[in-house]
Amino acid sequence: MGSFITPKAGDFPPRIDSLILNLTDPLNDSGAVSDLVRSELSTLDAVPVASIDVDPLLDYRAQRPRVNYLNGELVGMFRPSIDLYVVRDMEGKPFLLLTGTEPDFYWDTFAVDLLDVLDSFGVSRIFSIGSISAGLPHTRQPDMLVRSHNRERVAPALNANVWFAASFTDFFEYNVAQFGASSVTITVRVPVYLTGNRYAAGAVSALSMLASVSGLSFPLGDLELGVREENDILADMMKQNDQLREMVRALEDEYDQADGEPGFVQAPAANHAVPSADEIGRAAEQFLAQYEASKYKNGAKDASREAPLAPLGGIEERLEEYRRARGFSSGPGPRVAAAIRADASGQPASGGAESGHDCVQSSKDGGEISRDSATATASEYGETGPGRSESGEGNGDQERGESQSPRRKGRHAAD
Repeated sequence: MGSFITPKAGDFPPRIDSLILNLTDPLNDSGAVSDLVRSELSTLDAVPVASIDVDPLLDYRAQRPRVNYLNGELVGMFRPSIDLYVVRDMEGKPFLLLTGTEPDFYWDTFAVDLLDVLDSFGVSRIFSIGSISAGLPHTRQPDMLVRSHNRERVAPALNANVWFAASFTDFFEYNVAQFGASSVTITVRVPVYLTGNRYAAGAVSALSMLASVSGLSFPLGDLELGVREENDILADMMKQNDQLREMVRALEDEYDQADGEPGFVQAPAANHAVPSADEIGRAAEQFLAQYEASKYKNGAKDASREAPLAPLGGIEERLEEYRRARGFSSGPGPRVAAAIRADASGQPASGGAESGHDCVQSSKDGGEISRDSATATASEYGETGPGRSESGEGNGDQERGESQSPRRKGRHAAD
């Protein structure tokens, strides 16, 4: 028994080759891609193989439990959790799935616990999915960065040298590679104006790529329906909003002229085999049997998973930020605006550099990037931001009273 993970007794396969990591930090889940993937994987047959004590691992002030108020009383509560399951894909092949909330504390100890469990099942392949914000239009097929360790490259490497704040998945990937396990991490690029919304197209592409590199098969039907719905909503918004239409067209031109970017690839087309009547019948029986019994299927869902696209005003805000960052500004720059405000109030304008959005740079020449430019680059791609410590520290074995979680550090810095 580990410090936080206690294996369960059960009739599990003696050897399971693959683990999928799907731990989510809502503050950095661009396009809710990880959350959408988790929702789709929850339709598969899953059995818990361990109980995980999350109380020491989570900062509840940063990831607060959700309570349900109904007619004068609290009738329910959903607590953040981390769960480990044996899941069977659509063809019955087993894999391990670690899903839930990214831990705030004791990363080293939790990683050791997890390694012990993986060793007991003989896991040799680890896969994960993430997302970053980028300047590309939703009208083009999503692309992604795919990195790998201890196996043949899945895609050409991105020619860059950047430091960024690690997630637990990054932390675990780096450490497990030292023991010879292979890993593949798929990072989908999300249109910057959809960062705070659901981006089902990105989740479909991520699962398609995951199926291609892992040999596992995953359901896509619900997500593909979501893609069509979101595209219809965005098409209506573009008809009504000149700024959105102008920005999307500019991004289309830029994307098409670049003819793709080195290091970023697109997922292979999904293979939609038509099931036989017997296969449909077995799937229906399996679904009905699982529906009531499976905690994983019927567990409380984060409300963000069901949220519609953000109001038009929210997208307009992101568009304006992106316009300023890329030199499309429709108004005065930060210094000019500060001078105008100072003149109106009779107070001197404060000095200092312009906002980070106005100095975002990226590097693909493989050279070392300064700390400032690396932070700016990571910010553009969603790797740093609210809720993340820029130093990337404070994630090891630390007492609650001695340090804050990475999320709270980021929030305090913003206050």
